[in-house]
Amino acid sequence: MSAVLAGHATGVAGGMRGPFTPRPGQSVEDQIAELGSLVNRLREEVIREPQERERAITAERQARHAELRAEAERLERQVTANHQEVEGLREATTGDLGLKAESVVFLVLGIVLTTWSELFADWLPAWPPFRVAMLFLGAYLLGRVSWALWLRPRGE
Repeated sequence: MSAVLAGHATGVAGGMRGPFTPRPGQSVEDQIAELGSLVNRLREEVIREPQERERAITAERQARHAELRAEAERLERQVTANHQEVEGLREATTGDLGLKAESVVFLVLGIVLTTWSELFADWLPAWPPFRVAMLFLGAYLLGRVSWALWLRPRGE
């Protein structure tokens, strides 16, 4: 009888079989023992299934959290890069303090020269000849471009 049960238990543990049907010549005790082993196996599977489901859910949740963390870090790096680019553009378009001071000087000079009264204009010497004025303008432009190139960071 125990040899029959051992052989049958091995068959049951190997995989799910169809509905329980008593074999011909099987005693009631053997049938009860077989039913008991099937009930115990079913109980173990019922207990194991929620645990496996919970493990799978936890693993999936951790995987999603890792993906979200990676995406958040990538976006944070992108925001930092964009912020640096905007700061660079702001610096390039607004200039530094020297450019602002230079603009103020030209603004004041323009206002003074356009509103200069004839009385004060007589005190000034005659305007320089065209060639001298162009020399000053060219020297200023060359100096301004050279100064901007000299102040540019060496990495660019």
